[in-house]
Amino acid sequence: MRKLGITMTCITAVLVLCTVLFGWILGKPATYGNADGSFRHITARDSFASVERHPAFSDFSSFIQPWKDALNQTVTPRLSMEFVCLQNRTSISSILDGLNRVVDAQQAGNLTYCDFYTDAERAAEPDKEETGLILLHGKPDMPVAVLASGGAFKSVCLFLEGFPVANKLLEQGYNVAVLKYRVNPNAGGDFDTITAEQGPIANEDYARAIHFLFDRQKELGISMDGYSVWGFSAGGRLTSMWGLDNAFGYAANGLPAPQAMILVYSGWYEPQYEGLYKAMPPTYFAYLPDDDVIGAEYAARIPAFIDYLDRQGTPTAFDTYYTAKHGFGEGRGTDAEGWMNHAVAFWLAQGVS
Repeated sequence: MRKLGITMTCITAVLVLCTVLFGWILGKPATYGNADGSFRHITARDSFASVERHPAFSDFSSFIQPWKDALNQTVTPRLSMEFVCLQNRTSISSILDGLNRVVDAQQAGNLTYCDFYTDAERAAEPDKEETGLILLHGKPDMPVAVLASGGAFKSVCLFLEGFPVANKLLEQGYNVAVLKYRVNPNAGGDFDTITAEQGPIANEDYARAIHFLFDRQKELGISMDGYSVWGFSAGGRLTSMWGLDNAFGYAANGLPAPQAMILVYSGWYEPQYEGLYKAMPPTYFAYLPDDDVIGAEYAARIPAFIDYLDRQGTPTAFDTYYTAKHGFGEGRGTDAEGWMNHAVAFWLAQGVS
């Protein structure tokens, strides 16, 4: 048995090494510029590390690779975008379109990177360096959508949810603020334990980011009138907390309610907040009844939450999907494709012009 264990360890090490080398060979870019001086687009063969080095992402390069635990930090940066997308059951074309939307926005001067903590605050708490807002400018007279990607409070998957969803919203002229909040890549325990430890920290970042947008509307060339908040998985929990009548909510922060809240494979009912949901804004849900990531218990809490909001008179709408997988992002190539049209229509129905 000891020999077998040693052999399996050796085989695993060789496989990891081969994967790293293979990804490095395929993912190494020749250049980041085109002949006309414009930025080169990201391709399926590019590695995460090469995307991080792309000058279009220089202000927030550390946000590109979401998994920062020791193993993923060693292996994932060297893997091609296509390989990682296949492993995460998502559309490579959707991911590339999202990343290249950011490239084009940077090229055109339609991207503003925002540090919502001061230099002094980041110096005092170095983990705040891993926070920021990527503001992608649509039409000046269009409202703002604030996006919080998921990752179980161990990562923030901007490449999977933030950028692809932003791309689709920008196609319609909306302004989009993509949030990077603090997480703990080495957190242990179940989701409830990690949430209890990391959730309040991420909620602090969430509130600070939205305050930043409100406080600097003129400077940023945006209006927060009729803004919406969009959250995915763990990012959806942050988003739903913004609607609560408690210390984490918009009212306690002295800010207007969002025009609409969009919760994607997230937004489950939590009994400990009984009575605090009365402040919830109109809410749309896109979820998987058979979600194999959040599990049956949490998946069952989503329709329970919808029922609760209905009973108290909060406007709601929802779509359920059965073949898409957790992390479907903008939904391309799955039965969830088109969910964003429903979400935007719901937002507009609440009075957005």
